[in-house]
Amino acid sequence: MTAPPAVAAMSTATWTPVPLVDMLTATPSWTPAVPDPALQASPPPSPTPTTVFPANPTATIVPSATLFQLSTLTMTPPPTLTPYPGEPPRLPNGCPIPAPEAGLPPRRPGDDLRGIPEHIDYFLYGGGTVPMLEAGLRGWGVLVEGVPIAAGFFDHNDQPDIAIAVQLQAGAQRQYNVWVFNCLGRVLYQAFPAMPSPDSRPTSVAFAEIDGLPPAELLYSLEVCGVAGCQTTWRVIKWVGPNPGDVVDLMRNTPPLGDNVAGVDFRDLDGDRMLELRYTERPVVAPGAPPKRDYIRTYSLRGFDYVQTRVDRSPPVYRHQQVRAADEALLAGDVDRAVQGYEAALFSTALMDWPVGDPSPGYIPVNAFARYRLMQALLLKGETEPAERVYRDLIFIYPAGVTGGNIAQYAKAFWEAYRSIPPGAENRPERMRAACFAARQSSAYPAALALAKDFGLVEVDAEMCPF
Repeated sequence: MTAPPAVAAMSTATWTPVPLVDMLTATPSWTPAVPDPALQASPPPSPTPTTVFPANPTATIVPSATLFQLSTLTMTPPPTLTPYPGEPPRLPNGCPIPAPEAGLPPRRPGDDLRGIPEHIDYFLYGGGTVPMLEAGLRGWGVLVEGVPIAAGFFDHNDQPDIAIAVQLQAGAQRQYNVWVFNCLGRVLYQAFPAMPSPDSRPTSVAFAEIDGLPPAELLYSLEVCGVAGCQTTWRVIKWVGPNPGDVVDLMRNTPPLGDNVAGVDFRDLDGDRMLELRYTERPVVAPGAPPKRDYIRTYSLRGFDYVQTRVDRSPPVYRHQQVRAADEALLAGDVDRAVQGYEAALFSTALMDWPVGDPSPGYIPVNAFARYRLMQALLLKGETEPAERVYRDLIFIYPAGVTGGNIAQYAKAFWEAYRSIPPGAENRPERMRAACFAARQSSAYPAALALAKDFGLVEVDAEMCPF
């Protein structure tokens, strides 16, 4: 987004540094400079390298994220305080005429967060820049530590708006808020957590063109802490105007992400300039249980809502995860991919065994189960001879009485039942179902099922033979 020339002129002056403590009571010495069109107003960079908010809609924003419910929007009108002396002339739209950089006026007795709009208004009268405003407000101690001020075009005005994360000590508690001001110091938006606590605070604010069109939307994250720990929620606020509070939360119908989310990623995935929402969800597992693959969920913007459009799984890291991935392909009807997956679980050197060990106690159960499943996949393809070779290798390598032998004996019950049914391509699925039923009646089934569950190969009984 290119700022108007008036905005560019706001940030082209040179200045003589003044100590922060003096900035509150002294007027810095400013030297006007020739406006440089190359200098454009933009949000200051985030100090955290893992969170990036560039103007480019194809850029990536990757913070930690978890949703929680926010309360109904509450708007506070700008307070009526003793006016500052003198008001420079304004543009036709009411915004101040850009001028040499101005210092933030001293904080007056009795000023609290409600006085900030007037401070910003007076500051912008003088054409003050966002970095100087941030430095002054930080000197007052009203900005959340580590969260820079953001500047962007939030409403339909041709002057930049300012988003800040503020804090106020109220008795024993510290209260937080996110505010957006326009060039008049007018509050366009503010939000409060539904269940405020002393440890709940904003962790980032930024502007980005989420829907691919100007003006930009407000993005902010808010950390909320409670008895169970801390969670982070993301809000995407779109201005619809013309009055303060006329906004839509594009994530209002997005289901809670939970506290096991690894990150949130806003990115243009399909080239339409609209940013999709993608996040990684880590399944909850009990201590000592087999690790599971992450879910990668993608939401696309449909009107004023983000709607889930895709669910992927992270690549397998362990052999038992590779077996599960091949199972997903098998049940989806992609038998060739399933065969490749089971073979990878058996022979790939890129996969690890779980639990980690030399040798790993999980290697034999996973190896036996992958051979059993590979036999089934080859039968579904109609490749009886290769399936029989896999079956005979299985019962030879893992005879009764050894680890993995129960899985081999269970596979034997399945094989014999399948072979007892008259062959034919047209009744192949029926033969698989009948063989599964017979295998579940075998004496080896309970022990084989328990072994498969212990090492993350199945989660429920029906997955042992899902045909």
